[in-house]
Amino acid sequence: MEKFLILEEFERKVYLLGELSSEEYEELDKAKNIIDILISYKRRIDEILINHSEYVSFTIHDTKEFIEKEPTNRIELDGYVLEINRRLINFINSFKSFFEYLEKNFKNRYGKESIEYEKLKKYTGGLYDTYFSYKFFTHLRNFAAHNDYPIHNANFDFVYEPIFSLKIDVFFVKSHLLGDRTLKGKIEKDLKKYGEIFPIDPLLKEILAPLNGVFSNLLKIEKDHFERAVNIIESYFGEMDYKKTYHYGISTIIDNKYIKDRLKEIPNEAIEDFHNWGNS
Repeated sequence: MEKFLILEEFERKVYLLGELSSEEYEELDKAKNIIDILISYKRRIDEILINHSEYVSFTIHDTKEFIEKEPTNRIELDGYVLEINRRLINFINSFKSFFEYLEKNFKNRYGKESIEYEKLKKYTGGLYDTYFSYKFFTHLRNFAAHNDYPIHNANFDFVYEPIFSLKIDVFFVKSHLLGDRTLKGKIEKDLKKYGEIFPIDPLLKEILAPLNGVFSNLLKIEKDHFERAVNIIESYFGEMDYKKTYHYGISTIIDNKYIKDRLKEIPNEAIEDFHNWGNS
């Protein structure tokens, strides 16, 4: 027999907490999907920061990581430049994709005329106007996708004591970037204060400020929706023990045992995190 149920699982034992009507199931499912969006935000931001860290770590590393021997010719050095570009492109792809995802997500969920969408556009517009790094990396993604690698200049500083290591100073070439008419139209005025060759490091340091703040700002914009979803979930499950696992959905009962094939798991760790974020 199939029923809409809510279940609790602990130490491989499953306990029935109650039955749901189809309407209650839909309400709980919508609330769970909203919390899933919160989880998606956190994962995507973590992905961006990991890609940022992987780029930065490559510019100062030792023999245990990428280097096995000092490059002896131009071809080998070109391999380093390729790796620099690969890691940078991974970062700017995840960075730009996330903010595109946010805009599409808000537009689909709330509508283009909604207060939430207006708040998001105001927030991201503020980032664009305040941080040149945000503006620069936003447009650099399209350059990397449709024109060329963004990096063509790097200095290699080999250190032999106490262990062989390599520090790479990476630079953008302004004329190379502005050779793309689309990118030129977006950032030419901003680049007037930069020389023909300018370092990437200050831009990578600056971008961390908006990246580290984006999650808390999304929580502020959507707090009412997340809070409502959490309250709905907790109204069904009560005070949850975050060491346990909670499920809801259609379960087949055979010999007084619950078959979990079509059950969904409540993201109770994310709910606990939401309470902690709200108190921080």
